[in-house]
Amino acid sequence: MDWTIYEEYSTHFQQNYQIETRLSGFGGSYSLNSAVRFECQPGFVMKGSSSIICNINSRWEPDIPQCLSTCGAPPLSYFAVLEEDSASHIYVDGTTLHYKCKPGYERNPSINNSITCVGRSWSALAEFCSPISCGDPGEVIHAERSNSQFTFGSKIFYTCEQGYEMMTLTNFRECRANGTWSNGEIICSVVCQRPTVPNSRFFAIKRVYFPNEVVTVLCDKGFVLSGSSSITCSSVGQWEPSPPRCNVTCQFPEVANAEVKLGFKKGEYLENDILEFECKNGYTISGSSAIKCSSEGRWRPHPPECKYYPIPLIIGIVVGVCLTAAIAFGLWWYKTKSKSGKSLSDAANVQYTACNNARDKGDATA
Repeated sequence: MDWTIYEEYSTHFQQNYQIETRLSGFGGSYSLNSAVRFECQPGFVMKGSSSIICNINSRWEPDIPQCLSTCGAPPLSYFAVLEEDSASHIYVDGTTLHYKCKPGYERNPSINNSITCVGRSWSALAEFCSPISCGDPGEVIHAERSNSQFTFGSKIFYTCEQGYEMMTLTNFRECRANGTWSNGEIICSVVCQRPTVPNSRFFAIKRVYFPNEVVTVLCDKGFVLSGSSSITCSSVGQWEPSPPRCNVTCQFPEVANAEVKLGFKKGEYLENDILEFECKNGYTISGSSAIKCSSEGRWRPHPPECKYYPIPLIIGIVVGVCLTAAIAFGLWWYKTKSKSGKSLSDAANVQYTACNNARDKGDATA
């Protein structure tokens, strides 16, 4: 039932408009100025006045209304939009709407772009728009791309070959609504890997470097630079000049009362540098006179010492040794020569004379 009569009304109109009615009263006729009020059922919309009156000519005034079927909101499309404003519209049976292509799509004029409300539903919308083509963006040297779709909305992703890195900020290009590719040209460039220089630090440290980028190398404390401190990434992915080295150093060892016999006195020494010392007059060396700078930054063996021994002490030591030797020799002489008649005093005199000669030589040296 598409509309409802709230006053008594003839079924003649139901037959004309194929509308089922429900009578609110009984009676076969209506008198002058009798009124009938109509209301459409859900899913239908009234065309005409909802109230009519029986006039003096035995006619209903105004004309009897119609309850027309309606369609819901028109369908949405991924490629097109309505040309008409569809806000709060009511679409009755027979209504026709037209679509237009969205940005990024172009019209195919041979295909219908409209839909019609028929029997409370919309006819199908034909695919009258096709995506715009941006054309082939071309290959990227030293890169592979993900697909070969060149129409609006398509994205092409690029992957650089091993040993190459992308110089651009993005790794894809997208076909835009105006038929052009986004993000400009993709470039895969040869790169230099971060140089490995033990015991050092860099300025502008990165994972990889592009041609003409410069790295400055600084050695850690206790190490000295061997080579150029600035190196540049070349067009073939090599550092020029070659990365430097940070060599371990040994500080000059201060050895009191000694002079450098081999080598030169300076602030720092490299690995395998050798120094040799000799003590000044009156001093005696203790330890090895020659030392080498090791890979740990230490002198091996440990630097020597120059120890002072005074002359009287030296003489006393010599005399003590001589006396000890004389006594030992005298005892031996006494035991072996007593039978031949030689006296103990003769043996002692011989040793005493030897000791005096040794002491005289010590005095002369002093």
